Amino acid sequence: MGKLVLLSGERAKKELEEKQRIIAGLKELLARAEGGDLKAICYASVDTDGQNVTLGILQDDKTGLHELIGLSQMLSDAILQSARD
Repeated sequence: MGKLVLLSGERAKKELEEKQRIIAGLKELLARAEGGDLKAICYASVDTDGQNVTLGILQDDKTGLHELIGLSQMLSDAILQSARD
């Protein structure tokens, strides 16, 4: 029974670390946006239930369509590379 508790505790610890990593990344993006360092963000997210996906683009008025297409391609490439690794 001790091993079950240990494994459950390790799983909870790992889930908390993953959640904190996501939150830290979002806070970093927010800080960059507030500092005026970003002009567009292209994003995709998956809910924890695996049933819902959110896709979006946040941009200023000066961001060109070609930049958004480039962002979406880089996002796609990064996801494919991550899956290969």
